[in-house]
Amino acid sequence: MHNPTPLLLATLLILPTATLAADPPPFKVPPGFKVTHYATDTLAHNIYSMTLDAHGRVVVAGPGYVKTLHDTDNDGIADKATLFSSIPRSGAHGMVFDGPNLIATGDNSVMRLSDANNDGKADGQPTIFTKLRHPEHGANGIIKGPDGAFYLICGNDAGTSTKHVTLPTSPIKNPSMGTVIRFTPDGKKSEVLAHGFRNPYDLTFNAQGHLFTVDADGERDHHLPWYAPNRLFDIGIGLHHGWVIKGWKRSWNRPAYFFDSMPRLAETGRGSPTGLATYQHNTFPKKYHNGVFSLCWTLGKVYFFPMTPHQSSYKAKVETFMQTTGHVGFAPVDLAVGKQGELYIAIGGRGTQGSVYKVT
Repeated sequence: MHNPTPLLLATLLILPTATLAADPPPFKVPPGFKVTHYATDTLAHNIYSMTLDAHGRVVVAGPGYVKTLHDTDNDGIADKATLFSSIPRSGAHGMVFDGPNLIATGDNSVMRLSDANNDGKADGQPTIFTKLRHPEHGANGIIKGPDGAFYLICGNDAGTSTKHVTLPTSPIKNPSMGTVIRFTPDGKKSEVLAHGFRNPYDLTFNAQGHLFTVDADGERDHHLPWYAPNRLFDIGIGLHHGWVIKGWKRSWNRPAYFFDSMPRLAETGRGSPTGLATYQHNTFPKKYHNGVFSLCWTLGKVYFFPMTPHQSSYKAKVETFMQTTGHVGFAPVDLAVGKQGELYIAIGGRGTQGSVYKVT
């Protein structure tokens, strides 16, 4: 049999260039948006969470590292990573900077990693706010509120209890399942603001002070009468949000029509919700201003919830803002709005490839 290679090459050379299809873009985004691969796995593998430091630099965390990413040649792509801390060794599920200092969850605790000399590296051992379990349904995202306090979201295996109610003003006295815990700025006192969650991974404030989260579904009960899909909440202070059982192997949720459960603003079906961020900037088109972006780790999607004021809360609908076309591994874990209004999205988790993408 003759070698077909010369004939094949000759055929390709005489084909019109228009018939040679280009590779499709790896992501589908709305018209006018562009996705850039900001940082590769070589800088940070298996990312769990992401935040921005006081200088607006992207900071990522995974097992045994918290790293600051640097764009040293100002070309819009990170080319260097420096180690801020090797703690928490478990990997932080949530991080927020308070000036040069980092507040993080991990190693079965909520901690402050201080950088007193402002050299971009944590100074020694952390200061512990409190002990909380850190499995997949444990202590997760943490943010700084408009009041200067720190707000932590927990899953139903974090071990929140009455010991985390150390202020007489706590709206919840006997917490149940996943919770929102508010810490005073020094981390010495706390109160439980809301409960009844399964495994929300993150939370975010909007400009009006409303606090949002997306709680995870009980995927094993899909198609059963009590199944609760992934659901967006405008968190009700002092209220229960429906989930009534611990662990991840079994599921039970109060029906949405129960009068003493918080209503769901929107539902996204099956998946694994992770990072959450309100778009408080003016670079993106007006429809995105003060709306909420939410990630799905399982399906490789970025959802967007436009918000319309309604009575004391909002009405919301769900849109798919960004998704992989199937040729790129895309398991998003966290996102943040940059100082120029760009959107950073980190991928990783469960030993997978780490990367950060930038949407402009």
